[in-house]
Amino acid sequence: MGVFFYILSEKGIASRNRAERASICYNFKDYMASTTSIKKSPSDRLASWIMEQWWKVLVCIPVTALLGPIASLPLLGRQYEITVPEIIIGTSIVLSVCLWVSRQRPRGFRATPIGGALLVILGWMLLSGAWVESLDKYAIALRVVIYQMATFFLMLNFFRTSRQIRAGLWSVALLGVGAAAMTILTIIDIPFRQLFTANRALIVMPMGALSYVAAMIAMFIPLLLFLTTIEKKPIATWLLRSFYTLALVALLYAAGKAAILSTIIGLGVFLIFNKKQRFPALVATFFAVCIFIALADREVATHTFERFQDIAIDASTSFRTLELGAARQIFMSHWLIGTGAGNLKIAYKAITGFYEGEANNIIVQFGAELGIIGLGLFSLLIAQGIRWFRSLVDQGGEKRMLVFGMLPFFVTVAINAMFEVTIVGLLYGIFFWYILALFYRYAEIEEKI
Repeated sequence: MGVFFYILSEKGIASRNRAERASICYNFKDYMASTTSIKKSPSDRLASWIMEQWWKVLVCIPVTALLGPIASLPLLGRQYEITVPEIIIGTSIVLSVCLWVSRQRPRGFRATPIGGALLVILGWMLLSGAWVESLDKYAIALRVVIYQMATFFLMLNFFRTSRQIRAGLWSVALLGVGAAAMTILTIIDIPFRQLFTANRALIVMPMGALSYVAAMIAMFIPLLLFLTTIEKKPIATWLLRSFYTLALVALLYAAGKAAILSTIIGLGVFLIFNKKQRFPALVATFFAVCIFIALADREVATHTFERFQDIAIDASTSFRTLELGAARQIFMSHWLIGTGAGNLKIAYKAITGFYEGEANNIIVQFGAELGIIGLGLFSLLIAQGIRWFRSLVDQGGEKRMLVFGMLPFFVTVAINAMFEVTIVGLLYGIFFWYILALFYRYAEIEEKI
């Protein structure tokens, strides 16, 4: 009651000092918390503790992905490989549902317009089960989307302070440098002929195939650049630039054309909008190229750069062009409702007789699997993202600069999605929505990281 009397006193009413009023507000919150905590039951206190501490479990999602599959489970006639991130997300989903049922829902639960668009897309995917040909592929597609959506909502609601967001971003940074080191150590002893022939698809690491990991590294590189713009400690900035250099070296070793092209464009966007970090980024990029040339076999280094000279006519590009053309054909024959979630591969096999492929373009992939209705829902998702960006730009100041820091990440992912559909892969999608949720929370908090 003393807080109320203070607010109603002359001093409380006459005060025009913003900091003092904020202090009154915080003291009031502390007062209410101290008086209500006494009345909480043991189950309520446990639920409150989980809500405050579970972020420490979620922050482990990225780094534990380096372990790869830890178990295999037979499911729908297939061997389903289980990773630690899936276990953490699955446990978090069950825990969140239990808290919700017990009415211990997260304070200020956030869905956001982007989350709402995701839920609508999931609803249409669920409906597509009525006309799919393969239920097991449909179930696999749903599993991927549910895990990715759950990651977004979990990060959005459990990460509430600058300390938590910073820990989450650094966890992704550690995943990036770990994936880069793993890629270099895997490739460095592989003979040239195996690295740049059909056997290249057989190069598999704990996190997945070489091209898949290269796409993830390409996604992590602009995040490392973003962290250099918000970190104030020199040692942290130096460490991040070292991570960035190592990630670039790994990307050049992997020689993924789409991954390298998207990284180059993303780096260009970063250099345009972040003038203060332009010179350090260019120096780190130069060192990465020099290290790659020094470490790599001469034949490998030469062929990596030659791949871009014949990018429009080489066998890989020609094959992807045929895949894209087949996906367009499938879309035209299923233009209204699509083949159903996860069933594009079945349509591919009906055309080729043996091959189950992907569209290698996220827009065509959506259209072929979910029809024109799915494309409309996908456009809604993109529109909500653009609307969020514009709202930050309109606020000006630090929020506007934040957009310039995040933009290279989204540009890199978007460019890569025009040539590959790695975003529909489980881990790639989990990390994308993990990072997006952290960006969203970072833009909302008033305190600086």
